[in-house]
Amino acid sequence: MAGRKGQAMVETIVVLFFFTICFFLTFQFADNLRAKLLCEYAAGRCARAATIGLNDFMVDKTARIATMAAAGPCRTQDDAGRDVGHRSWISRAPDYLECVYEEQARQILDFDYWRDGRTLARAVLAGSKIEATVVQTRPQVFSLPRFLAGDPEKPGDARITGTSTIEAHYPDWLQ
Repeated sequence: MAGRKGQAMVETIVVLFFFTICFFLTFQFADNLRAKLLCEYAAGRCARAATIGLNDFMVDKTARIATMAAAGPCRTQDDAGRDVGHRSWISRAPDYLECVYEEQARQILDFDYWRDGRTLARAVLAGSKIEATVVQTRPQVFSLPRFLAGDPEKPGDARITGTSTIEAHYPDWLQ
């Protein structure tokens, strides 16, 4: 029995190691699934916005508002220099959508994943349909392939894509 000292501790460490990896994988999957669902929703909103003839800037703002729940930390500050609370985001959305210029819009609402092209929206007229695509680049908390390759410190980014297609009626109205 003298050779078995510490066996329970080693077994516990091995089990906790695998439990931690499973937890991070589950968390990452759930976060990416949430972002995927929001990108799909945002693509539908973009397609509807483009269907009625809104310009590209308005389509982009529509996508950003639709992905607000998965857009990372809010970088907007109020007049006193404090971060804007999550209850204020919703009340600022109509003002954000009314903005004419990008800089004006950033003063009202600005999130981490809206910056530097990390949330992109594109709506293209293809025949009688509008195809909208929303892509959000999100940092990963954990990446199993990189972890197994021995590089756990750089999990990288994931490109989450949502698409939607809707009939385009505005070209008929403009004729």
